[in-house]
Amino acid sequence: MRRVSLKRQAALRIYSKRRREFLENRPACEFPGGCTEPATTIQHLRGRSGARLLDEAWWASSCWHHNSWAEDNTGLALASGWLVRIEGEAS
Repeated sequence: MRRVSLKRQAALRIYSKRRREFLENRPACEFPGGCTEPATTIQHLRGRSGARLLDEAWWASSCWHHNSWAEDNTGLALASGWLVRIEGEAS
């Protein structure tokens, strides 16, 4: 059994290129409270499962610290707008 499906592998190849271009065009962390750090990753405001991986409408440039903070503080990240709840999903 594959760890990653062929469909997901294809999406990840596309994501890698688009992620690099996105960060080149938006090099500063876009954390809503303000941040002076350079962006090193993408914050997926609505998660990255399925088609959301490639949905740039819900991407934000993020420093490592604020990306990690959102993972560890989901409630606060939702309250600040750094994460956005997906309608129909439980809290």
